[in-house]
Amino acid sequence: MDDGHSLRLIDVWNEASDYFMGYSEEAPEIVLGGLAPGVMRECLHYLITTAREVTTQFVMLNTNIQVMTPSPTMAARALSAGHIGGGMWLDLPLMPTLGVFIDGPQALSISFVRGEWDAMSLLALFVLLRELYLMAPHVEVGLLGTDYATEDRAGFAACVRAFCHEVA
Repeated sequence: MDDGHSLRLIDVWNEASDYFMGYSEEAPEIVLGGLAPGVMRECLHYLITTAREVTTQFVMLNTNIQVMTPSPTMAARALSAGHIGGGMWLDLPLMPTLGVFIDGPQALSISFVRGEWDAMSLLALFVLLRELYLMAPHVEVGLLGTDYATEDRAGFAACVRAFCHEVA
């Protein structure tokens, strides 16, 4: 069916590998912003339940009191409501370990280590970003890290948008 729009398949490795190569001491972040609380809860629950293994470090906000949550649902609910803060380290299929941190009531960041990526793991990350986009179609995706220029950040955001809207 030709509707006047050309279809484009994204070669993720060709388009985005430069953002993920470099020294392993660098830990940049992919920031997902503009998330409503219900959507944040859904995204967190998806990340927690998709992971093969989850390591958490949660604390009551403005204290050092550590919190253990009884289930992924309770963790997602408490994090998205701002009752607890902290981070999670996720071992997801095909990817290096990712850190997930709540950056406020409407944003979360996914921390990754540069230099640990290959074509398959990078494609798996982009598939994960697409899954999160499907839950939150108004999400704003950004790239944080000291070594990224403004044009790098814009290029990464454009690549993610293109991949999320790709039709095969």
